Amino acid sequence: MMQLSTITQNWEALYNAQLHPIETETQYLEMLKFMRELMRQYNTTLEPHRSLWRLAAQYVGGWEAKHDDLAIESIHGFELLRGLLDSHNLTQQEMADKLEINQSNLSRILRGERLISRKLATRLEKLFRVPADQFLS
Repeated sequence: MMQLSTITQNWEALYNAQLHPIETETQYLEMLKFMRELMRQYNTTLEPHRSLWRLAAQYVGGWEAKHDDLAIESIHGFELLRGLLDSHNLTQQEMADKLEINQSNLSRILRGERLISRKLATRLEKLFRVPADQFLS
């Protein structure tokens, strides 16, 4: 059983690490930097890093919803996938090969014409170290 003192210490450590709701643009940019480093250094599909990444993403999403006119709607899985394709400088064929799917199916997914399956989301999680449920929204 977890002790109350342990939980309190962990939350205090998160607060002291500046992991709390974002109030300024500087904090927003720092949180984005933190998330990139977290993804580079750790497997964010496993605890405790998964929860840490989700909490940071929640704070970023909250800031963007208030301060970015383009962030009114949440991002779709295919849009996230498209961003990862671009940021990793992969062609559709290279990504399709890595995911073991047909390039034409990937193309339809990237256009939003086809949904990302749980199976594919799991492959994406392993490839990009982003929680699978992020692709299913």
